Amino acid sequence: MSNFNFKEINMYDFNKQNIEEFRGVISKLKDFCTDPQWFWTLKYDVLINPFLGSDIVNYIDKLQLNELDSKYLENIMVEIKEKSERIMKLADQEQDVVKKWFLYRFAYAYYGFLEVIIEGSVVTNEILSLFKKKYGDSYLDILKKIDNINPSELTGFNGVDGNIEGVEVNLYLLMKKWQDIEHVYHNNNLIKKHTKAKNDFEKYIHNEYPYLSDIKGRNLIGIHLLNTLPIINMDQLFKFFDIEVDGVLSNIIGGKNLGLAKLAYNDVSIPTAYAISVDSVAKKRYLNEINNLNERRYSIRSSATVEDNKNQSFAGLFKTNLNVTKANIPDSIDDVFTSVLSDRVKKYCEKFGTKKPYMSVVIQNFDEPEYSGVWLGNSINSGHLEWTHGNGEKLVSGKVTPTYENWDDEVDNPFTVDNIAVGKVCIDLQHKLNTISDFEWCVVNGKLLFVQFRPVTVKFNLKNTVTSNISDKIVGIPASTGVVKGVPNYLDDVNDISKFNKGEILLADFTDPDWVPAMIESKGIVTAEGGFLSHSAIISRELGIPCVTGVGYSNIENLSNSKEIIVDGTNGIVEPVKKLTKKK
Repeated sequence: MSNFNFKEINMYDFNKQNIEEFRGVISKLKDFCTDPQWFWTLKYDVLINPFLGSDIVNYIDKLQLNELDSKYLENIMVEIKEKSERIMKLADQEQDVVKKWFLYRFAYAYYGFLEVIIEGSVVTNEILSLFKKKYGDSYLDILKKIDNINPSELTGFNGVDGNIEGVEVNLYLLMKKWQDIEHVYHNNNLIKKHTKAKNDFEKYIHNEYPYLSDIKGRNLIGIHLLNTLPIINMDQLFKFFDIEVDGVLSNIIGGKNLGLAKLAYNDVSIPTAYAISVDSVAKKRYLNEINNLNERRYSIRSSATVEDNKNQSFAGLFKTNLNVTKANIPDSIDDVFTSVLSDRVKKYCEKFGTKKPYMSVVIQNFDEPEYSGVWLGNSINSGHLEWTHGNGEKLVSGKVTPTYENWDDEVDNPFTVDNIAVGKVCIDLQHKLNTISDFEWCVVNGKLLFVQFRPVTVKFNLKNTVTSNISDKIVGIPASTGVVKGVPNYLDDVNDISKFNKGEILLADFTDPDWVPAMIESKGIVTAEGGFLSHSAIISRELGIPCVTGVGYSNIENLSNSKEIIVDGTNGIVEPVKKLTKKK
C-alpha cells in the first residue's frame, strides 16, 4: 500500500487548492472517466477534498499504460479498496458529526473511483477494444459466452473454456471479479454507515445554521466548509461555477458576492474583492485575516442572503460604507451587519413575504471614480444606462438627476470609455451571462469596472423623458408604470414618516432606504431628484406602484399645495387636479 496518512488532511483546508490545480484534476478525471454519473459525483468530491483529487490523478497516471497487465491492475485496485476501508474505520471512531460525514464521503469516493475503473473508464474501453481487435464482429458473442458461465467471485468459478483465453479474457474476468467485491463491500459495509452519517450531518447543520435548511445531499458539505472560511477569495468560488453547483452559494455569501464572482468568472474587470460568509461575519472569524490586507481604502458592502435575487433587489436597504481605512474595516462590517435588523428591512420582508435575511459582506478595493453609473436591462438586447460624476452613492440614492441613454436602438454619441460605448458593453455582457441584468459600474483611472451584478427583478418599458412641461402638467422621468389619483403628502425629512397616511401619494425631494416604511404604504411616488434607476424608482417597480422622478424642487413644492394629483408613471407626467383651499 502506498504512503497514506489521513492525519495530515484537514477538511477545512480545502480552499488551499487553487483554481488551476483544481481544473487540472477535473480535466484528468474527465478524460479518464466515461461514466457521466460517477464523473458528476467525483468532481464534487475533489472540489471539497484536494488530497483525494491529487491521489486520483496519481492513479490515473499509473493506469496510462501502453499494455494493460491484470496483476498490475489488481494491485492498484486492492490498494484503492484498502484506502476506502481504512478511512471508513476512522469514520467509525469519529465523534464529530461533520468530520464523520466527511470521512464516510471520503471512503465512498474511493469506492466510486474503483467503480469507474471497473465499469466506466478508459481502462474498460481498452479491454473492449482488445476483444474487438481479436474477435472482430463476433466479440459480443465471446463476451456473452463468458457472462453465461458466470465467471464471478460470488459463484466461485475458476476458469473458462480453453478456447477462450488471452490477456483480454484475464482482464475481463478481473473486472467481473471486482464488480462482485465492490457489490459486497457497498451493500454489507459502506452504504448504511454512509447514509446514516449523511442524515445526522444534515440534521445537525439544519439545526445550527437555519439559513442552510433548504440545502441537502452532496451540496451541503461543500457549502458548510466554505461558510467556515474566515475570508473567501473570489477565485475559490470559481470551482463551484466550474462544476455548475453555484446556485446554492447565495445561502452563505449572498447575492452581491455571488454576482461579483460571476462577473470575475466571466473575465469582467471588477475591483479586487473578498467575500465574508454569513458564519464568518456572525462569529467574526475574519478579524485575523484583515491584517493580511493592503493598507488602502475599501468599500464594505452588504451581501445579504436575500439580496439581489431574481425576485426582490432589496435596493439600498442594507448598509454600504465607502472609502474605509483598513483599520476601520471591523467597525464598518459591524455597521453593515446590524443593518439587517433595521425596521425598513423588516417592513420590506413583511411586504414581500421574504424569508429572514442573514448578512454576508463584501470587502472591495475602493478608488474614487471619475464616473459612476448603473444599467438596467429590459431585454437581452436593450436597457437603460445612467451615470453621474464621482461615486455612485448619490445616483442610486436619488440625490441627483443623472444623464441617461435608452439602448433600445443605436444611440447617437453614446457615453464611452476608451472609445467603447458603455451601453454596448452592458448588452454584450448580458449575452455573455445569458441574463437580463442590473449592473453598477464606475470609471477609475480611465478604466471601466463593474462593481455589482444582479438579475433584473421587474421588467419595464423604455421611454424617453420629455424635457419641458405640457400645459399645467409636470413632466419628469417615467420610473414605474401605472396611473393613480390620490392625495399628495410631502415629507421634508425621513423623521416625518409618522405623518404619512396609508394610501396617500408620497412626495419627497428624494428617498433613501429609511423611507421604505412610507413607500410601502403609498399608492404612488414623486421625487424632485433621481433617475430611472434611483432607489425610489427600483422600489416602486417592485411594489408595482406608479413613480415619477426628477420633476424638480419647485414642482414638488407646487404639487404639495394640491389637494389631489394624478401620477402617470408610464409617461412620466404628474398633474394637479385640485388645489388646496387657502384659509382666510
